[in-house]
Amino acid sequence: MTANLESKPAPLVAWPADVARTMRRNAVAYMTRHDHGPDIDPAEEHDVRANCGACSIRGWAPLTDDAGTEVPPAPNVAGWARVWVQAGRPSPVMFREAFEDERVTADNPAYASALARDILTWGVTFTQPSHVTR
Repeated sequence: MTANLESKPAPLVAWPADVARTMRRNAVAYMTRHDHGPDIDPAEEHDVRANCGACSIRGWAPLTDDAGTEVPPAPNVAGWARVWVQAGRPSPVMFREAFEDERVTADNPAYASALARDILTWGVTFTQPSHVTR
């Protein structure tokens, strides 16, 4: 008699309430804490905003890169989809395709699993952007 050695994945469960509160607080802080003041010299705006975590996570990006190639509409920040979900912010519709790519990423199954758990805990919504600067 042979034993079944195939294990089933554990069922997906929401984050515990105390962990979820801490994650939400950290995500909101990350999205709102800018690394610069309100008055940015227009000549330096690209570099300042590109290096500001809050600007980048909220979707700031130039329309084209230095070579003139159109920049895809998604934040250029690792883990951006999880931060949006954890913060409880509606994601801009223009990020939907990139969000799906993050959700089903095959190269990092642990990230995809954590994002799925985030979605189970907080849900995810998409809205027309009113705050994304491009």
